[in-house]
Amino acid sequence: MDRPALLRGAHLICALSFATFLVLVIGEESWWYLPVVDALSVGGAGELVARPWSLLTHVFVHRDPLEGVLATALLLLAGARVEERLGRGPFLALFGLTAAGVALAHVVLVEAGVTQARLFSGSIGASAGLLSAYLVLFGAERRVGNVPFPVVYVLTAGLLVAMLLTIDAYTERTRATRAREKTELALRGERLGPDERVDALWEVTLRRRLRADQLGHGLGLTLGVVALFGVLSATRARERYRVLREIRVLQEEVDARARVELLLEKISRDGLGSLSRPERRFLRYASRFYRSGRLPLGPGPA
Repeated sequence: MDRPALLRGAHLICALSFATFLVLVIGEESWWYLPVVDALSVGGAGELVARPWSLLTHVFVHRDPLEGVLATALLLLAGARVEERLGRGPFLALFGLTAAGVALAHVVLVEAGVTQARLFSGSIGASAGLLSAYLVLFGAERRVGNVPFPVVYVLTAGLLVAMLLTIDAYTERTRATRAREKTELALRGERLGPDERVDALWEVTLRRRLRADQLGHGLGLTLGVVALFGVLSATRARERYRVLREIRVLQEEVDARARVELLLEKISRDGLGSLSRPERRFLRYASRFYRSGRLPLGPGPA
């Protein structure tokens, strides 16, 4: 029986992201906003060591509505079909591995000096990885109209990068304006005490770190393929282990039945008294399972 649609992993991720976005929008001017964003987002290597959970929690923090809409669209369009092919468990593993890989890529870029030390959050990178996974799984068999999907993938990836850069430029101007206003208020506010001025300037510093790392998100297009091959390899290994275990269990059951037959022949030939104590114990052990129509999964006591 198919699972209800509301229980799909892609829908659950969207619901959590939307709920987190609403909470952050409502409390954007509250005292707890920056500590919560800081705790859920990825920073540099030292911050990652202090908050290892941020490898996954950063995907639920969308500070820009347009980025959230893009990530949700990719998650529902590409992620839902990938989940149908892989199953909910492997799909969640794929999304989690891609999200962690994108976060680690951001940390590497920060430590290498390629990008500034920013707070990294959002599921654009992980959702872009799902688009690449869709290409690997369905690219050879799907078309959009008369256009092969690999061509659509290249166009979509290019459009995604262009939209991210445009959104980043717009939001950066907005954040810069707000940071400048708060800085002037902290420096010229007549009713602010020394401690309040320091807190206001520190808040401005933290808010400037909220700028997105679009290069880190863009790497999700590649990391999604890496994560997909990892999930597929783990799935094949688990299936191989299950088959081998079933073979071992069947072999043990065959051995147990063969031993019962040998003991029954010995009884018919030499009588019940010819059985040793371990043989009688094994026969009593096996007889309980004969009543249910199957033997134990193993040879039982010696």
